[in-house]
Amino acid sequence: QVSGGAASPKLGLKYVPMPELLLRASVGKGFRAPSLSDLYRPVTEGSSATLVDPVCLAADPDATVTDCADIWTTLNYSNAKLKPEKSRQFSLGVVFEPKPGISVNLDYWNIEKSNLISTLGVDVILGNLAKYGSLVRRDEDDVIDTIDLVKENRGKQRISGLDLGLKFSGLKTALGEFGVRLNGTLTLKSQQQTGNGDPFVSNLGVFINDGVVQRWRHSLALDWEHGPFSATLS
Repeated sequence: QVSGGAASPKLGLKYVPMPELLLRASVGKGFRAPSLSDLYRPVTEGSSATLVDPVCLAADPDATVTDCADIWTTLNYSNAKLKPEKSRQFSLGVVFEPKPGISVNLDYWNIEKSNLISTLGVDVILGNLAKYGSLVRRDEDDVIDTIDLVKENRGKQRISGLDLGLKFSGLKTALGEFGVRLNGTLTLKSQQQTGNGDPFVSNLGVFINDGVVQRWRHSLALDWEHGPFSATLS
């Protein structure tokens, strides 16, 4: 089944003012199509973290948080009507290579995504029953039976950060030739709407809708070469 289309133009610029220095920039659009699992996966049963039902607290003045907290059963639904996520992004960067074997690169990037393919977290649903109460199924005693988690296109995300790369190679010693490589991403800001029209909240280091964005992620590698032998520790 076709889930829709999206035009994704991109413009990139590169400027080399001197052999050791490269400046680059880009601007463009992108998209991410829903997966087959997003579209057609059968309904599955799951469970939430231990969360409080606010209806229970409101119904009994003597009830405590412990009395109204439980691990709630969830029903997870796919959605054959999903559309692609869309994005707009730009980046600015510099690469400096003062001599062969030594280089540093730094890039700033900024992305805004819309039509996010997401499932509301149970915490979000129970925290805004006025908007999402229809997803909570209750028994005749008004106790939660199941909570529906449905894939939808909802909300936007704004995220920006820095990509950093360092490379040192050709360090010759009596024990062999060594090199060090570092590649990392520092996320400066990540804000997401839990649903259409909801305020933007930060998910940088904080779980929102059962997802989280790490502030700092990197890989570090040490290379060694001696005669016919070589090794990498990463």
